[in-house]
Amino acid sequence: MNRVFKSTRNFARIFGFSLLILVLAFGSCRGKRTMARGAEATSARQLVQFIEQAQPKFSTMDANSVSINANLGGNNMSITATMQIKTDSVIVLTGNMMRFVPVFRLELYSDRWVLFNIVHRTYFTDRYQYFYYAFGVPITFADLQSLFSAQLFSVGAREVDARQLEFVPLEENKNKLIFESRNMRQTTTTHKNHTIEQVVLAHRQNSPRLVTTYNDYTDTRGINYPRNINFEVLDGDRTLIGLDMRIQRVSFNTDLRISPQSTQRYTRSTLDQLLRQL
Repeated sequence: MNRVFKSTRNFARIFGFSLLILVLAFGSCRGKRTMARGAEATSARQLVQFIEQAQPKFSTMDANSVSINANLGGNNMSITATMQIKTDSVIVLTGNMMRFVPVFRLELYSDRWVLFNIVHRTYFTDRYQYFYYAFGVPITFADLQSLFSAQLFSVGAREVDARQLEFVPLEENKNKLIFESRNMRQTTTTHKNHTIEQVVLAHRQNSPRLVTTYNDYTDTRGINYPRNINFEVLDGDRTLIGLDMRIQRVSFNTDLRISPQSTQRYTRSTLDQLLRQL
């Protein structure tokens, strides 16, 4: 029993730190769509239209079986997780040890985020403005929702404006869109069918960058969603944090009810205290 608890604590450090760094580093109802498969984009405006037609659209998503390989500085840990999304409302990612022991829970709301360390019974919460004041990164709930949903966005902007995007055609009908703000540079690469293949977010004055890669798109009742999402925080060619998510079971547009984790039995922690626990 002590060995299991010790293993759980070690896992909590790795997985919790991975979640925290991913957040700190850079932080719609289903409708009829026409897939633009094979059509060649010749401008940023046209590519934006093709991407918005091809990207997944849903009101709720419930991924109740997710396998995650977490990599922290070369240390690997395989875990199971669940991910739930209510569009424009809440995103919840829960990591479990041995499928039954929850160790961390990340809740993203439109106006705030909460990270629970279930093992240590502590939590940390703040508004998204925290990332701008602390790191100069204008990340928002809408940006994070787009990353988890494989949808097009411009980091820190209220909407995607094709006039602010640089269009770069690639080989085999792949394309790239580049968006730059005062602090950030975002590069979005598409598959040949105009689904999103990769999003790279980089602060213009700092070297680490967040790379999100999408593969294995699978149609589930009209929703074409990637079954493999890989998050990496890179410093040059070195991986600081990696979360390779493989979604095994997922459903869309169901009557999904998400209850927030009660903080009554938890102690609120400062960021410094939380980092020392991980």
